[in-house]
Amino acid sequence: MEEWQTMEISLGMSESEASSSCWRGSPVGDYIKSTSGWNDYNGNSGNGSNSSGFDGRPGGWTFYAGFFNLGDDAHWWSSPASDTSSTWIRELNHSDNVGRDILSSYFGFSARCVIDYTDECGVLNGDNSTCADECGVPNGDNSTCFTTCGDLVSHESYDYSTVQIGDQCWFC
Repeated sequence: MEEWQTMEISLGMSESEASSSCWRGSPVGDYIKSTSGWNDYNGNSGNGSNSSGFDGRPGGWTFYAGFFNLGDDAHWWSSPASDTSSTWIRELNHSDNVGRDILSSYFGFSARCVIDYTDECGVLNGDNSTCADECGVPNGDNSTCFTTCGDLVSHESYDYSTVQIGDQCWFC
């Protein structure tokens, strides 16, 4: 549930609103909703801007043998409530609202896996582009670290000596 609240707050919802239940948070729902697949509502497109990159699709829900509201709303399991017969959910609707509620675990809702990825530089959801080795080389492996020919060069945990050949420095 913390991931949902973090996302909602980062999209402009207040912390107290993100912690509250029922429908709230317009226009945050617009930022979470996909740009296609939502039914028109009262002559207006139900699609969102997906500016968050979440790409919330209107999967509706199921209960026993039927599917309901496909194209009109979306529901995701969020985290278990203290009672095992019910659980926290998050939901989106055509009005760009975000919902937070506890419902029976007998309903069928979508699952959304949310994971934080930390790149090799320690940057959350990074792409390693800010990594620099101790020589200052982006994504380097420290193999370019030496000041003059004749110094050792470290590469993949091995040290190599360097030698001047003509106007080039080689390591061997």
